[in-house]
Amino acid sequence: MTDYGFRLRLLLAPDRFIDHEGQYLTFSVVKERLAFELQSIGAKRISESRTLDFIAKGFLSEEDAAQKGTRLQYSLMLTCACLGIGITFNPERSSGTTEELKRRRNGQRVYGPEYIKYGLTTFKNNLEHGPSLSNIHLTSYEPSERFIRMLGDFWNKNPNPTAKQQLALEIVCLSEFEFSPRAQYISLATSLEALATRHDRKKEEIDYLKRIIEYSNNIGTNASLLDAMKSLKKESISSSCKKLIKQYLGESRVVEFSELYNIRSRILHSGEIPETVDLMFAQSKLKRLVMDLLIRMIIQ
Repeated sequence: MTDYGFRLRLLLAPDRFIDHEGQYLTFSVVKERLAFELQSIGAKRISESRTLDFIAKGFLSEEDAAQKGTRLQYSLMLTCACLGIGITFNPERSSGTTEELKRRRNGQRVYGPEYIKYGLTTFKNNLEHGPSLSNIHLTSYEPSERFIRMLGDFWNKNPNPTAKQQLALEIVCLSEFEFSPRAQYISLATSLEALATRHDRKKEEIDYLKRIIEYSNNIGTNASLLDAMKSLKKESISSSCKKLIKQYLGESRVVEFSELYNIRSRILHSGEIPETVDLMFAQSKLKRLVMDLLIRMIIQ
């Protein structure tokens, strides 16, 4: 019996919108006999609403609903990140019975019927509506055609990001909520750092560092300096980012990264935007670099 579904509630960043004049917008995957309905909350038009729900039903199990909802969520994050539509997700949790609330207050975990994952809620027979291929709102793809097509492209590629890639994608989406150009630039740079993994340096380099650390410890070197020396056993985050970019995007993009990351360092260490830097232009290049890397890593 097909009586499971999911709700994915998303919040848009200020001054960001999905350009559709209707209250409903349907994203359908005919080959898989799936239909997902986007609807505005608190407004008559999707273009006027900052709170939106993606709803679908007709799944055989709660696991199937959660799996399809998660796939839609990743596809949606990639789409909105590429289009500059800042989004985040808001989970809807049922308050539960008095006994469940009491157990939660006592620090006990309550396993209820709803599957919740960063804004995704599954349900069973507790919503009166939801799209199916036999009952789809007739939808004009003008001017939201680009949004629907890109969402479909990412859905078909079945994105399955790792935990680090998910974090980087979340940071990119949230960066659109920043009004400060400096803070937004730092956020985008941080998303790159989230993707990188600091590996150990060469064995001979580590052995040399160990001798220096041992000598420094014997002469009573300051503890904070010793900790700094120990951290040198791993490559810098900048070097890790360069290796990652070279692996996925090529040497030419490493040069671009170095220039952009230098701007990040100067802003972070001084709080000021370098006089010779057009920050909006640099931010656009950094965003493109981040998204090129994320898409290449997630969609292999």
